[in-house]
Formats: sequence, structure tokens, C-alpha cells
Amino acid sequence: AFAVGLRGTYRVGPGERFSSLTAAGGFFQIVNDSGLQTNVTLLVTGDLTAETGTVPLRPIVSTSPLGVILTLTIAPSAATERLVTGAMTNGIQLTGADFVTIDGRFNGSGRFLRFRNTASGQPTFNLRQDANDNTLRNCLIEGASSGASAAVVVVGTSITGSVSGVNGGVTGNDNFKLLDCLIRDRSDAAGQPTRGFHCNSSAGAPNSGGELRGNEFTNWTSVGIRLNDETGSDWLIADNHFYYSSTTTNTAGEITAIEVAGQASVQNIVVARNSIGGDSRSAQGLWTAANQSAKFVGIQIEGIGSSAPGSGPVVRVSG
Repeated sequence: AFAVGLRGTYRVGPGERFSSLTAAGGFFQIVNDSGLQTNVTLLVTGDLTAETGTVPLRPIVSTSPLGVILTLTIAPSAATERLVTGAMTNGIQLTGADFVTIDGRFNGSGRFLRFRNTASGQPTFNLRQDANDNTLRNCLIEGASSGASAAVVVVGTSITGSVSGVNGGVTGNDNFKLLDCLIRDRSDAAGQPTRGFHCNSSAGAPNSGGELRGNEFTNWTSVGIRLNDETGSDWLIADNHFYYSSTTTNTAGEITAIEVAGQASVQNIVVARNSIGGDSRSAQGLWTAANQSAKFVGIQIEGIGSSAPGSGPVVRVSG
């Protein structure tokens, strides 16, 4: 541990002081134990191939004498793709951690961070227990998570009890941003996810204020993006691309790009300018699914919003 908190820039990779994010003794454990004294940047200098998911990133303690909110940014060290992978139980977990940005750009452009969970049935990213104001952007994210609430990226539950030593149930996992990422099946082996993204809110602590914009979703077997029936208000789903780049076996009897559920109190869900179909961005080429009897649904809206006149916008679909 660092007695006064981490500060400045650190490096993770083969031969570096840190060789993993989530394994015992890795960077997440040091942040949990030490806190941050200043804003911190972690540069990924090479492939991280022994991630275990053992250590979640918990609420980050600020040791700054100024008492300011501090940020953690994880980024590539060069315009060379870095692979972060392993059989990760529960994936890369932000459990109550706030103001974390994982940014695959180098000098403001490109996608140079590839994240892949090789564990069967597990998400690749998993946010829970009031993890707020976190961002994934310009990353390549792969997984084969399957099951009722499974997805490659999960913004999950926030409960009043302890999860990995962190109590939640206060705010939900609010203000999450997924920007300009590619969310897909495994490119190294067979394995397709049930969903690309799943917002799996808890009753009483809904996940609100999310932004899913400019992403590509490909080769899921059930739903590309799903907001569940406990999701909060103020979500933007815009400018995304939904396509199958390879023949995908549907397991649900229904293939859906965007599914939005919710409660009567939910307001201001905006779905705009998304392209659906084809085998590449902007609905180019042909969509091929192995189960030709499956029902195809582009956008499904169900069970949300008040029916009272003048209650304000509930869901807006455009473009």
C-alpha cells in the first residue's frame, strides 16, 4: 500500500510494477488499500493475460488534503492494441467505485484496449453497489455471458446488504456512459453472449442517467441492449449500430436489438438514430441468423411510463 495515496501516472503490464488489474496484489487492490491523493492515470503497456476478477474496485478514498473528488483513468500507453483477459469471476468489477474512466483511445482516437472474459457465463464488465459516474469508451469488449440477466457489460444491482464488503442501495449505479465501444462475442474461440448490454437495476435504487451512444453491438443471441423493469429515468440510447457479423444461433425464439422495460414512474428514455441490421456498421450487408423461425424485433418498449395526460415525455423514439 501507498501510505499517502496514489498520485500521478502508473503503468501496468509485463515487467511493470503492476502486472494485473483484478488479480490479488494487482492495481485494484492497491487502490482499495491506499486511496488516491491526486487524479491518477494507469497506462496499459502490454497484454494482461492473467486477470482473475478476484479483486473488485471498491469506493475510492480521497487522501487529498483539499478534500476534492478524484478520478481514475485507465488508458493504453501507445497506439498498439492491448489485450486484457482471463477467466474472471464476475468480470472486471466496479463495486461502489465512482469517477472511473476506461478509455481505449491514444491521443484522442482509436480503440486500443480489448477486454475479453474467457469464463463461461460471466460478464466482462460489472458495475454494482452505487457505482456512479463511470465511463467505458472506445474499447473492444468481448464475452460469452449467458443466462437470464447475463450480458457482456452489466450495470447491475445495488442492494442494502454487503457485496464484496460494500453496502449499496442508496443511489443505484447512476450516470454510466458507454461510448464508441464494440460489444461482441469472443473473437478467439466459440462463445456468444445472451445480451450485449443489460441494465439490471434493483427496486428502490434504480440505475438512472445512463448514456449508450455510438457503440457497435454484434453477435448476441437474444437482446443487444436491455433496460430491465427496475431501470430509472433519463437514459439516452443513440447512434448505435446493431448487426450480425457472423451467423448467430438464436436461443430465445426472439432476436431484439433494443428492449426497454420499466415502471410507471420512469421518464425521459430517448432512443434515437440507431441502425439495426446487416453484417457491419450502418446496416450494411446481410443479417444472418441460424434460427430462421425466430421473431425479429428492432425496438421493443413495454410496461413503462404513466398514462396520465400531461405527465411528460416517457419514451421518445426517433430517427
